[in-house]
Amino acid sequence: KRRTPQTKRFKIFGTLQDVFDAHKIYQTSGMIPEQALALFALSTIDAVLTLHSCGVVHNNIGLDSFLVVKDLDNSNSSWFLQLIGFGDKSIILNCDKDVCGESHYDQDYFDLANVLHILLTGGIEVSLK
Repeated sequence: KRRTPQTKRFKIFGTLQDVFDAHKIYQTSGMIPEQALALFALSTIDAVLTLHSCGVVHNNIGLDSFLVVKDLDNSNSSWFLQLIGFGDKSIILNCDKDVCGESHYDQDYFDLANVLHILLTGGIEVSLK
């Protein structure tokens, strides 16, 4: 007897930028709720660390680099972020962090810090100028 593959159902709510912009337009209580900020912060950090553990550097992380997704098949209605937007700036390293060094990841870390700063401050970007 053949088993039918299980399909998962998801709802994509747009990018983190879309959610942030919608909150600014329709906000009733000021900042994004603390629980949502915590989920976003931990999810963005986890995504970047996972990416780096695979030897991949994104090099263009922003609020528009994360899709906000809800798992419709999970009874807990779990939410998660999906890292997207791998383009011509992304690179795959063919060496260990020990050999390549951490400098390849610096742009991702700066971009990640900027994403978190924007979320926590309500829209203020970090500038190197």
